Amino acid sequence: MNFLEYLVNKNVQIYTLENRIFQGNLYSLDQSTNIILQNCKEKIMSDEDFIFEEMGVYFIRGDSIVLISKL
Repeated sequence: MNFLEYLVNKNVQIYTLENRIFQGNLYSLDQSTNIILQNCKEKIMSDEDFIFEEMGVYFIRGDSIVLISKL
């Protein structure tokens, strides 16, 4: 079992090449590291603080992912 398979059904934070940050439950992934998040929220910088935008179920292409971390 690799690290990403260990993270399935756990809360993660994902950073993308487009400087976007997503948080949610890692529902599924494939060999290209395409990811489906449940209860996904996008973390957006607003002035001096962060706000969260609800995204629901969200698909992220593997080739746009820079970093995946466990929350």
